[in-house]
Amino acid sequence: SIMAPVTVARALRLLELAVVGVLVAAVVVWFGDRGARAEVVDGSAPDGWQTISYEGVRVDIPGDWERLDPDDCEFEFETWAPPGTTGCDGEVGISFYGSATFDPCCRPGIRRTEGGWGGYTYAGDYAVHAGGSDRDLLEQILDSARPRSRG
Repeated sequence: SIMAPVTVARALRLLELAVVGVLVAAVVVWFGDRGARAEVVDGSAPDGWQTISYEGVRVDIPGDWERLDPDDCEFEFETWAPPGTTGCDGEVGISFYGSATFDPCCRPGIRRTEGGWGGYTYAGDYAVHAGGSDRDLLEQILDSARPRSRG
């Protein structure tokens, strides 16, 4: 019958429009303001330290560390580092990586790197990576990483 091809063609056109709509929405979400940023929160950080919270994960970091602007980086990971730190390589400071897609070279913990020390730990849905020249400081930071209390 002549009605069948029109119905199938119309169904295919509607499916095509739906797929395009989903793709456009995904692009808008991906390239739009992702919104998720770490913020300083009240916590039990030692004197001279601050507690930051990112997507359900809390970490204690030195009080003078600040959020780096990732806008010029190829990958826009949430990163906090000492004042004056520049770059997108994550070698200094801490960064948050989604644990589902984090592909580490080795087990959690701190180890020697070309630039000093580096390592990570898991907390909530994230791998918290720390890097720098002071191994003890990095261990203290990673030891503080924890999921936010739900209570």
